[in-house]
Amino acid sequence: MTRHGVVATSRRSESYRWGMSGALRQRSPGAWELRVYLGVDADSGRQRWATKTVRGSRRYANAALAEFVAEAGYAKIWAGSVADLLDRWMDQASPNWSATTLRQTASIINHHLKP
Repeated sequence: MTRHGVVATSRRSESYRWGMSGALRQRSPGAWELRVYLGVDADSGRQRWATKTVRGSRRYANAALAEFVAEAGYAKIWAGSVADLLDRWMDQASPNWSATTLRQTASIINHHLKP
């Protein structure tokens, strides 16, 4: 056993319980590390992970991991540019706006926010 309560093995992945797109590892009695894969960073090409520590039973940690995976999946943004995201937002937000609000918001987006 290591100092974190994980059995020492020759392969690192054996210390984690993988499922969904996240991992669960016991750090100490009653403390669990949750890891969720977020994908590859477009700029650096490195893998991105979100981590969180929870305290409680394994059952509670598994439930927290499922919630953490759902949150991470919700937080992922379609791989596109800021301009694409602004265009999608404008399409969703503007149907009930007045003509003046629509024109002014479009002007702000086009002149100040779009790269």
